[in-house]
Amino acid sequence: MFRACPLHKKKIRNNNPQSLYALHILNNKHEYGPMEKTMTILKPVKNTSLLTPYEQFFIQAFHKSGRLVSEQNPGEPKPLLQMAINTSHPPT
Repeated sequence: MFRACPLHKKKIRNNNPQSLYALHILNNKHEYGPMEKTMTILKPVKNTSLLTPYEQFFIQAFHKSGRLVSEQNPGEPKPLLQMAINTSHPPT
């Protein structure tokens, strides 16, 4: 069973797409389970103030490579992030 967040589990079980995660599971008929089996850590971050910049970087990089889930909108491209994406190699 999905243990990471009871709220997501309830939304999936009740077919209530109020979270992007639940919406993705419902729309794509994915199986869901423990977070450690269904998700991958892209970048271990100890400094929590860096979580948002890294998340924005990966969202924009995945959007550029066509690997972003359809429900997630990257918003307007951010030039600084785009420069970092062009000079680095996001995980495959």
